[in-house]
Amino acid sequence: MQEKHLKLYVAFRCLKNFACVISYRDKLLVVLKLDPDTVALEDGFSRDVRNIGTWGTGDLELCLRTLADFERAKPLLDRSYGES
Repeated sequence: MQEKHLKLYVAFRCLKNFACVISYRDKLLVVLKLDPDTVALEDGFSRDVRNIGTWGTGDLELCLRTLADFERAKPLLDRSYGES
């Protein structure tokens, strides 16, 4: 896995990007290369950004504010890594 620091976010990749992390003062936005139609979206945690656009690579955005949010995100991170 490679980590690439860009101006606005950090990209994580195997051969292709599977996750991009955008850091804010009170949260992390993680953009995953997953089809949002295959994930149960939860208000305040995950959203479909296909028609919105984002700085990172991918169509599913996760908002991580707590360690519990990170624990909920782990299976999706693993899945994005495995599908890339």
